[in-house]
Amino acid sequence: MELKPIATKAEYKAALVWVDEQFDTQIPPHTPAGEKLRAVLQLIQQYEDIHYPVALPTQTVNAY
Repeated sequence: MELKPIATKAEYKAALVWVDEQFDTQIPPHTPAGEKLRAVLQLIQQYEDIHYPVALPTQTVNAY
């Protein structure tokens, strides 16, 4: 997997598949492969933040 911003839905889906495969191999976190996995997860999060935003809950005030 090449480390670059995810621009399309196809790239997003491919990144998700790649991450799933990496989790199956149980990569140690502080290795080059573990750092690459963390970087791809950050790229996925960035894509999701842009294309699948989660709205903040509305705040209600209780008048007690």
